[in-house]
Amino acid sequence: MVLRMCLTSGGQHDRGLHELQAALRANPNFALARALSGWVLSWTGRFDDAVVETQTALSLSPADTFLSLYEFCHGSALLAARRFKKALPCIRDAIVSFPGFPGHYALLISCCGHLGLWQEAEVLLAQRNLLAGPPLTVSLARTQLLGFEQGLVLVEGLIRAGVPES
Repeated sequence: MVLRMCLTSGGQHDRGLHELQAALRANPNFALARALSGWVLSWTGRFDDAVVETQTALSLSPADTFLSLYEFCHGSALLAARRFKKALPCIRDAIVSFPGFPGHYALLISCCGHLGLWQEAEVLLAQRNLLAGPPLTVSLARTQLLGFEQGLVLVEGLIRAGVPES
């Protein structure tokens, strides 16, 4: 599993996805592999497929110890597919499940930006910046998401939410 994520994080999306699909052929009920497969699918621009995979992960293991990760992956896929109203509660749930992970906040701030929830985005940005440094900026998000298709939607939402450029 770690190899698969290293491959995809390193930009080798097709190879990483191939490894995840091999794991799913061996065990189609492997919820963690489904969630991560959906996440990688969203990185490659296959947003509808990503939503299906991540929803399957949530359905397979609704009370799993990895629930926060499944919610994060599903919310990310929904955000990338521009289903902002559906993404919002899912990403909020991910933060409730694992409030100390700053990555959840960027997704929720972006989603709030797309939905015009400016005050909530402002509060979330302050909370996120207290959790981890450097502060979240649009330029930081662009740099971290270079080569990932869903990054365009995320950055667009951050801009709409009023996140500073640098």
